[in-house]
Amino acid sequence: MTSTSATTSRKSGSRTQNRNPSAVSRQCPCDVPGAALSATVGWTESFAACVRFFRANLADPELDVPMMASAMALSVRSVHALFADCGLQPAAEIRRTRLRVAEQLLTQTPLDVAEVRLLVGIRPERLRTYLPPSNGANALGFPQRRPVSARPSHRYRSRRPHGESHGEKKPRVVSGAPAIIRPTMGTKLSHDDAVEYLRQVDERKASQTNGDRPWTIVYDWQDSGNGTGARFAAFAAPSYRDRAMQSASWDMRVGGGFPGFSQSHRDGEWVTTYYRNSDGPELEPLVLVQQMHGIVPDAYHISEEFRLLMNLWEDKTTGNYYRITDDGSKELAIEFTDALIRIRTPILRRYQAARQLDLLLFSDSRVFINADEESEAFEELNEPDHVEKDSVVSLGVGNMDLGEKQVFSRLLVKRILPPPPQDQSGIWPWDLGDEEYPEFIIGEDQNGRPTKYTCEQDKLANYFGANPDAPHYLTPVFFKPEVLRRYYDDPNLYSISDGRLSCGYLWGVQIDNGNPDAVMVFLGDIGRDIPSSHRDHWRAYNIPPVSNMSESTFRRSFLAQFADTENPEHLFKNAYLAIQRAWVENWGWGLYREAKGSDAGLIQRVRIPLNDTDTEFEAQLLALAKLLVDMLDEAAISAGLPPVKDEKGISKLKRFLETHRYEHVERDIALLRRIQNLRSRIAAHTSGSSGQAFLAQELDGLSKPEFIEKLMRDATQMFADLSKLSNS
Repeated sequence: MTSTSATTSRKSGSRTQNRNPSAVSRQCPCDVPGAALSATVGWTESFAACVRFFRANLADPELDVPMMASAMALSVRSVHALFADCGLQPAAEIRRTRLRVAEQLLTQTPLDVAEVRLLVGIRPERLRTYLPPSNGANALGFPQRRPVSARPSHRYRSRRPHGESHGEKKPRVVSGAPAIIRPTMGTKLSHDDAVEYLRQVDERKASQTNGDRPWTIVYDWQDSGNGTGARFAAFAAPSYRDRAMQSASWDMRVGGGFPGFSQSHRDGEWVTTYYRNSDGPELEPLVLVQQMHGIVPDAYHISEEFRLLMNLWEDKTTGNYYRITDDGSKELAIEFTDALIRIRTPILRRYQAARQLDLLLFSDSRVFINADEESEAFEELNEPDHVEKDSVVSLGVGNMDLGEKQVFSRLLVKRILPPPPQDQSGIWPWDLGDEEYPEFIIGEDQNGRPTKYTCEQDKLANYFGANPDAPHYLTPVFFKPEVLRRYYDDPNLYSISDGRLSCGYLWGVQIDNGNPDAVMVFLGDIGRDIPSSHRDHWRAYNIPPVSNMSESTFRRSFLAQFADTENPEHLFKNAYLAIQRAWVENWGWGLYREAKGSDAGLIQRVRIPLNDTDTEFEAQLLALAKLLVDMLDEAAISAGLPPVKDEKGISKLKRFLETHRYEHVERDIALLRRIQNLRSRIAAHTSGSSGQAFLAQELDGLSKPEFIEKLMRDATQMFADLSKLSNS
């Protein structure tokens, strides 16, 4: 980023924001311990004028940032920029000053509450905006003065939307956020306690370890009333590293990194240049804060390049971003909480590796105390810019007079994290990684012990002569039917059809699910098509080859023939969908209503029970009852029939079928009533003796999976016959 005499702004035509990099690090009066506000020049002189203005007009209830900007002949944006360069926000400073002056007047003068409110410009109807009454608060809304221990402890309060009560939600506590000593407003500390407080040891440690934990804070703003704290982050080219290490000042301020124009005066004319990134090219923003100055809420954007390269998906409901993993699951990647944004550290590091960029982590923390001493009494705490490992740190102590004498310390920490090697980015062409290929049971030896082999396809034999001594790629591997439960139970993500398991369009694998007793997958397909993160799940259900490959899979895989499934589950699902199409064609409406809400994926979830447990049996019985009975389109079925009071769906269907002389009325109505009766009696009473006796009678020697299979076969036959019924 080169220095230029041009000025620029994010709005065409204005010349208010200096593009010279030195302006970013120019010290404000708060940077200089003990410096008077009037002793500075340039922007700092404007800042001092703003402070003097709002002090002088504190009693005016209309005092706000636009009024201050108008009086100073500045734009609202410029006022925010002046305060931001000092790590402050103008509205927060007005509020904080009013609170301090009001408490001082209440505790040190005989004025009553109404008089104090008048003097500090707090209207009664706007009191809640400042600090609403709560437990331990006086009539003005300020905390009652109370004895304070030598080391009072309060965490930073998170910033809340304008007007939100502190009593409405608890303070945000984020892992890695510092726990800083917070004296009650107006309390004076002893010299030793003041020294410990002004050192900001906890904040220093938190800032120098931000980036080491699972989450990295990339934006934060906290205002406790006795101090402010902010964090920010940016990327930088490695060529910028030496320059970044020279100072703890922020190289990019909040609101930076936006596109804009610059103008320079050349040969008597203004030359205008467009910049995609006003802080570039050596600096790149990670979080872009679109400041709307209280007109509408500020907007927080994550760098588009970062989101696209790391393939992050935004949840529009929460604003959080997720990483879609190789197996199709979602992992939280970027989290927005109040005024804090944090990103999973591995994702940041991978992006750094891919782009070969440094990560700059900024923090700016200042704390205030009421003291009888001047800042010179704490002069030994001052630390000029210096390097500590991978960080640049500075600490300054000074005086601040905003209604009462205070001593403050300002801690600046900038951490510079170089990028990992590019081949650790995990992004193509460096995305191969260290994938694991576990061994699976493929047979048994002469002693009955299982024999295993890796599923890595490059180590298997094939029809082209590779690895002739190894098992073939098409070696069948068998699994318990329960291996498919996780996929059945998440139909929004996974789809199980005849001969295939898939996760959207992300991945899919050919399976043999034509045999209800076992699931088969070819050994090579496990290593090639099933994601690495799922292979341990499959291995947990791996069994010796005690079952046979289904005929349909054999004909498809080895004879290259089309073959229909023989699995009753697949036949039932196909028939259910077919009867809908047939009745729409014949009658103009479907036999069943469209499943919605939690039942939307019911046809995908229903299955022959994967085991013989009551839980699995009851779940599938309930699913069948919903599909075959509850989802009947009663309104369409009874539309042409004389009304009958309190008639239910099955009875309506019976009258409809009788009206149209359907041949199998009694058989099919009996099946539906049986399923309904089973659902109502067994699902609710299987634990009792009567329920168990009823179940045993119904099963009639069949296992629970075999019984559900029989119901599916009977329903499939019903659908086949009903599809022939026409409106003739």
